[in-house]
Amino acid sequence: MLHYVEFKIKLQVPSIKVLSLVELQNQLVEQFNQDSLSAVLLNFQESFIGSAHLVFPKEIAIILVSLLTAEKPENSELDFLKIGTIVEVGNIILNNIIGSISNIIRAQMRYLVPLYKEGTIETMVLLREYEPNTLVILATACLDVEELKIKGEIILIFQLDSFNSLLRALEQLE
Repeated sequence: MLHYVEFKIKLQVPSIKVLSLVELQNQLVEQFNQDSLSAVLLNFQESFIGSAHLVFPKEIAIILVSLLTAEKPENSELDFLKIGTIVEVGNIILNNIIGSISNIIRAQMRYLVPLYKEGTIETMVLLREYEPNTLVILATACLDVEELKIKGEIILIFQLDSFNSLLRALEQLE
């Protein structure tokens, strides 16, 4: 991604929570209301099965693309090139997070092709694919790009037995 920009991008994660799907849905609806959102989804499997999501308001996605490509935002719509840029940013961030987790616990991961989704929390179907008792990790992501501070959410969803295996693996590290 550095060939896109002449400045560094810094990622900070000031808060992490473990929530049920219902709690996550409620928090995201409260936080984003009916805002139009952009999301990158990265499914993974092998030692653990689940998905990682990077979610932020669509207008922030447009500003981020403008910064990364040095193009002025011409309208509020994201075209194929802009969506590709968002997917690449999301892929890099999510791949690094899942890769770091798998390195720490010495687990193998296989990633599927990242996907782009757009809409409100209710219409994006981010959470409907999972069982109601699924636990998720919600991390607030703050990207510092030049003088711009971008805030979004990183959502890690593991199948229940994968989540329990992750917790056991993390306990063994202590």
